[in-house]
Amino acid sequence: MNFNKFKLILSLFFSIGFILEAQEDCTLPQQVQINTGSNMTVFVQDGVTSSLGLTSSNPYIVATDGSGNVFGSADISSDGSQSSLSVWGDDAITTEVDGFSSNGSIFYQIIDGNLLYDVNILGFSSSFQSPNNFIANGLSSITSIEVILNCELPNLDGCTDQSACNYNLNATNDDGTCEYADQICDSCVEGIVVDNDSDNDGVCDNDEVLGCTDQDACNYSEFATDNDGSCEYADQICDSCVEGIVVDNDSDNDGVCDNDEVLGCTDQDACNYSEFATDNDG
Repeated sequence: MNFNKFKLILSLFFSIGFILEAQEDCTLPQQVQINTGSNMTVFVQDGVTSSLGLTSSNPYIVATDGSGNVFGSADISSDGSQSSLSVWGDDAITTEVDGFSSNGSIFYQIIDGNLLYDVNILGFSSSFQSPNNFIANGLSSITSIEVILNCELPNLDGCTDQSACNYNLNATNDDGTCEYADQICDSCVEGIVVDNDSDNDGVCDNDEVLGCTDQDACNYSEFATDNDGSCEYADQICDSCVEGIVVDNDSDNDGVCDNDEVLGCTDQDACNYSEFATDNDG
């Protein structure tokens, strides 16, 4: 093989390998919801983002410390409408670094679908503070930027809604598979919606109370949510219902209630037969 051709093939192999590795290492910063009690407000003025050619449905901007920590984020508009970004400072209460230090450097990035751009600020309003350094309670107004492609995440179908149970951090194309807990009984476990109301009666399984739910039953329980088949009913003849218990008031089951029984001779062949007797007293 020609040596120069071999060098070219080898060079292309390592170049392609480097590109693939770079794409695999592409990590898109996620939006954050934080409040440390100290923030700086940065406005992105009208028209700033209109020329960027943003194509995704939900592009956003993040403020980072340059080490991968995101201390502020906000949606931005592809049509160039003004947006504002709360950039948070480190609090003095915890030892955890959860914001920018005073006058700390702020780096901005824009995420557009599967594309990550680094932002260079070309202009800002001199009436306010610089957006490049954190000033507590400060205001800044960006008037012009340029963006440089940092990396591109390979296209991946999945759920892109962060509020969904099965949200996929790496998904770039929403494929309509998002699933949501119902905020009543459902729970989200490792990306799967778990139904904790197996009979769909609006009462969570852990809150169910077994018992008789038929109001016509003697042992009806107003606290029962699930009928366990234990309902008992008076026979509407002699039975009575006493404190949830059916009391049998026809002990010999002859259809005559105990209180109505008449003792006597019930044998019509006997000399002392009584037509009024219901129980033979011997």
